[in-house]
Amino acid sequence: MRYVYPILAIAAITTAAFFILSFDHTSESQTLALQVDQIAVEDIALDVWVADSSLEQRNGLSGKIREDLEDEGIDGMLFVFEEPSVQKFWMKNMLFDLDVVWIQGRTVMMVHEEIPIYDPVRDCEGDACFTHMSSYPHMVDLVLELPAGSVQMYEIEVGDILTR
Repeated sequence: MRYVYPILAIAAITTAAFFILSFDHTSESQTLALQVDQIAVEDIALDVWVADSSLEQRNGLSGKIREDLEDEGIDGMLFVFEEPSVQKFWMKNMLFDLDVVWIQGRTVMMVHEEIPIYDPVRDCEGDACFTHMSSYPHMVDLVLELPAGSVQMYEIEVGDILTR
């Protein structure tokens, strides 16, 4: 019996050391391997990263610079949701302005253009920060984020049809 406690202690220390040493200390956003898909809005073909998991959706384009997209031949990010609902997005850690296209089924329901990056001086009043945008009143199942100016350049408008 006197050997049981030291053996249990050694087992516990070994297990703890294994988990600590095997833990990946890189950030979640660095380890994501995003799927690339080609979509079209009307007759405009776009190569987009697809965010269909909650982790990918939470990270979105945060922390990326506009040149990251250009270097990889990516036009934006398509967020895919299982069920239509009112979607809310924020500009946390965004490094470039965005256009956001809200889509239900395959139809563009609403467009937000030239959404500026988060600025705590401009966007906060006391403890309340206003960095969110929403599809309200529309229920959507797809959201397309593009660099600011893309909606105007591609002439994307309400009623346009998206194909995948």
